Amino acid sequence: MKKVLVLLFLFTALLPLRAVADGRWRMYLAYHNNTYNVPMGTRIYSLCDGNLYSYDTADNSVHYFSKLDGLNGKSIRFIAAVSTRQRLLVVYSDGNIDLVSPNGDVFNIPQLSSANGGDLVLNDLAINGDEVDLATNEGVVRIDMKKAELKGYYKLGANVASAVVFEGKLYAALSDKVLACDLNANMSDKNSWQVSLNASVRRFFAFGRRLLFQVSTPSVDYGQGLWSWTTGSQPQKLSATDYPKAYIDASKAVFANDAQVIVLDVAHPDQIAQTIAANNTWRHLTLSGSIFWASEGLSGLRNYKVAGSALQPAGVQLAGSGPKRDLCYYMKYYGDKLLIAGGRLDPYDRIHFPGTLMQYDGRDWRSFEEEDITAKIGYPYTDINCVVQDPRDPTHHFATSAGKGLFEFKNFKFQKHYSLHNSPLRSAVKDGNAPYYVRLDGLNFDKAGNLFMVNNHADTVIRVLKADGGWAALYADGLSKAPTLEKTLIDTKGRLWVASRRTIDGHTAGLYCLDYNGTIDNTSDDISKYRTSGVNEDATAFDFGGVYTLMQDIDGSIWVGAGTGLYVITNPDDWFKSDFYITQIKVPRNDGTNYADYLLAKVPVNAITTDGGGRKWIGTLGGGLYLVSPDGTSILKHFTSKNSPLLSDNIYSLAVSEADGEVMIGTDVGLCSYFSNASRPQPALDKSNIKVYPNPVRPEFTGVLAVSGLTANADVRIVNTAGHVVAGGRSVGGTFTWDLRGTDGFRVPSGVYDIMVVTNEANKGIVAKVTII
Repeated sequence: MKKVLVLLFLFTALLPLRAVADGRWRMYLAYHNNTYNVPMGTRIYSLCDGNLYSYDTADNSVHYFSKLDGLNGKSIRFIAAVSTRQRLLVVYSDGNIDLVSPNGDVFNIPQLSSANGGDLVLNDLAINGDEVDLATNEGVVRIDMKKAELKGYYKLGANVASAVVFEGKLYAALSDKVLACDLNANMSDKNSWQVSLNASVRRFFAFGRRLLFQVSTPSVDYGQGLWSWTTGSQPQKLSATDYPKAYIDASKAVFANDAQVIVLDVAHPDQIAQTIAANNTWRHLTLSGSIFWASEGLSGLRNYKVAGSALQPAGVQLAGSGPKRDLCYYMKYYGDKLLIAGGRLDPYDRIHFPGTLMQYDGRDWRSFEEEDITAKIGYPYTDINCVVQDPRDPTHHFATSAGKGLFEFKNFKFQKHYSLHNSPLRSAVKDGNAPYYVRLDGLNFDKAGNLFMVNNHADTVIRVLKADGGWAALYADGLSKAPTLEKTLIDTKGRLWVASRRTIDGHTAGLYCLDYNGTIDNTSDDISKYRTSGVNEDATAFDFGGVYTLMQDIDGSIWVGAGTGLYVITNPDDWFKSDFYITQIKVPRNDGTNYADYLLAKVPVNAITTDGGGRKWIGTLGGGLYLVSPDGTSILKHFTSKNSPLLSDNIYSLAVSEADGEVMIGTDVGLCSYFSNASRPQPALDKSNIKVYPNPVRPEFTGVLAVSGLTANADVRIVNTAGHVVAGGRSVGGTFTWDLRGTDGFRVPSGVYDIMVVTNEANKGIVAKVTII
């Protein structure tokens, strides 16, 4: 049979590049690590790092599910087929639940998520007709899918590994025993639960008239392996072999380990019907008809058929696509290419992120080398938190780690590692000999080609890899031993700004500025100032509470995102003066009074960027995403995870494509984007630069028309064939948008319309056309 390779995102091949209208959202989710799959009808539903897609065996089509399809969450914990409802059950890590129909309708059951205090851990799921049983770290949750409601949450005061209904009783597997409760009893009363088995059960499966269970930790009565049990008899061991991968449907039970697969038939549930040799590294295995489907981690989803006593590939492999991981803590555009560093510093060393460096060119994703770096440096390659491109060579990059030093890349390949033993970089550990505690961040090149970085927990935190390959160190008064220096900025006058995020004993978080006068090796002319607090324009005291992000706009003002809100340094030259004050932008209430409120006061601001129209996009921790006017006095949009497809209200990073105004939004759960109505303005009006999308406009289109490639503040008018102006306005940056409505407020009739554009100075004009069907 000829092998068919179906690539994820195959359906996008027929769409034009960046064919997304203004105001539209796009998801950039990772579909590389295939961990679980469920057959239902002609479709195979698969999970990749908590993201869902389906493959239809009838027509080889692939569909990717996200909030754009109506899903009500992002990080999926379980999926399961509900045969009585012909729905796919989607359970998120926070307890939120969706039921997805074959035609794409989504019905949400939010009660468990709403009642969850944040400590819920979901361990296993079992379906019994119209009811779902969820084993959690505290007990068992029962959900009635017919009524779409939470039926009960029975807290047993212990972690429950698995729970299942079998012959009128609910069984719950604890660490060393199995509890059972009659379904007609008061299940909220712990006294109703009695010990049924003295066994350490990992998972239960109701299979016909048998209750199957897996034991991984042997006890006196029950050894490791697969067991079968029916009411009124003693459990029977089916196999002494452990099979961690399992799949059950109405007729077959499939169990697999790394060496073989066994199949049970519901007609003879106490016998192993088939044993198949299969050396593998699968994450999960299912059976649909006579075809097995294996979730193979980074190798994707693949189907197999039985050939003799073994399995052989059956012709379909779904390979990964999109970003390699849903990690996007740091992002920056270099021309039309987006660079992403996925990791960050966990100050308490509890969480570490795989070394993740990625580039997106508007069409394709590419990852930097990572697989062999661990072997080359001798310890884990993790927590890559910043990346920078060499201004002299676009194929040359540097990246910092929150604990492993500095890494150099050429053409996406690892070249060199800078750490304790070959550079002046210092470890955070007191004895100074731990190379896996070299905590760096804040990469930036100056105009001379010198690479600046911050070395956390060191006495001298500012380190410079000079253009000639040598090193320099700049002592920063106030930053010595600082624990979490992250973002840096080199402003238009060459000054270095360093943000301190976290306060500890002996250091208060704030903002540092160093004017080194372009002479790294001569510190006698340096001027610096570190501030943790001060006063605003109203002489009101403020405290940064930690500085999270920095951005200088086209007017030269520096926008500061901090733990206590948003601040603006309107004249950076004044930073060193004794009478310096900071600006907190006031937003008029427009309620008939002269009152105004400080913009985003007391809201943690974690990311700031500007678009082609000079407007500011502001990402917060917990408050979603804001778009404000260039001066910040008007809030133009406020997106949250509740009122939009925004993946999360915790924004880690922002970057805007100057070419088309796409706002890339890095969140704590992944990357999405919003196509704004502002792109980079062109220096001159040229018809060859003008792009009209969509064109033609089809009847089902309900978005806005975008005209890009314009000069700043260009005058645009839409004229019908009778010569009447039906709409008009000014470009924002290099883009004008139209909602397809005329002066009467209704959608304009079908026809061909002229788009007449004149520069702001009225010294040049062009005409484009659009067809509305």
